[in-house]
Amino acid sequence: MIKSKNIMRKIFSFLLVFLVLHHFAFAQGSCNDDIIINTEGHWNKVSDASPFPDQNFPKTQFPQVTIRCDKMQKLLQSAYPKPKGIEAKWYRGISGDALVKDGPVPYELEALFPAYFCNTYTKKIELGDETNTWCYVWANQFNWFAEYIKIYTIHKLPVYLLNKKVGIINGYPVYEGYNNGKPDPASIHNRAVILTRPGQSPYRPVTQKQFLKAFINYHEKRDLKLLAKMEKNTAESIAKSKKFNEDELMPTRILLADSLNTDLEQPAILSYDNMLEFKKFTTEEMGGQQLVRLNPDYFNMTLPKYIPQLLIVYWSWGMGKAEQNFKKEMEANFNFNALKEMLDK
Repeated sequence: MIKSKNIMRKIFSFLLVFLVLHHFAFAQGSCNDDIIINTEGHWNKVSDASPFPDQNFPKTQFPQVTIRCDKMQKLLQSAYPKPKGIEAKWYRGISGDALVKDGPVPYELEALFPAYFCNTYTKKIELGDETNTWCYVWANQFNWFAEYIKIYTIHKLPVYLLNKKVGIINGYPVYEGYNNGKPDPASIHNRAVILTRPGQSPYRPVTQKQFLKAFINYHEKRDLKLLAKMEKNTAESIAKSKKFNEDELMPTRILLADSLNTDLEQPAILSYDNMLEFKKFTTEEMGGQQLVRLNPDYFNMTLPKYIPQLLIVYWSWGMGKAEQNFKKEMEANFNFNALKEMLDK
């Protein structure tokens, strides 16, 4: 009986050591980036996003969007045909109002790339639920390519802050991106390319003079509303508020007053914190961004609404080995020329 118990203890000890070593081996050597990158992924179509189209876009024309999104997907899959350590899922979307009234409607191809990872609890290589690695092809919209600045208009047209140019990819200027539409330090992990008709642009530069006038107009109207709410305050506090508001506008007024000696017809380049509290203009080399306004003359209003007149490719990536491989393959192989051929068709 004693001998049997000793045998059982030895067996139990052996199993315990085996399990510990197995866990250690899995964590240290049996699962790592090199193994994950050799895990074969696949392309899979998933359910399309619920459509929220421009109200003037008839449902009977949705199939035309489907045809074009499918062409975009084929180009993307050709650039990254064999996912490694990652899965590729894609779907279509129709949402948002046209940039110009009765103009071409926005729609998009969206693809996400969840990566595999080492699960030390289940001792398996598993697929992640979330991902920072995406690729979009946007038609007839700016989306995260440029930030819509709601508080200003130029000639009653919307104003946008362009992302910074950071180089050239396959002959096309490439821009930094935003994360979910907001400036973010991680924007270095996003990139975008805009495709337009040769020699034409859907936006025009906002001049320094135009911005200064828009800045003063916005703040004067805002300050009047704020002062109106202060009727019950003391005369002293109202006077202080007026002085504060005027001091805030002083740099802008000084620049405009000096317009005879200062070239204010050049493009307005601003740092983000100068959008509301203007002090000075800057340069792109110093981290500034160009302010632009919509160019409605770019859009051909005689074409059907589903025709792409403007295309933007926007991609983001995580920092794992599989995500980095997607980024590398995407930038090396995506056929921007073939996508550009879809314009006006």
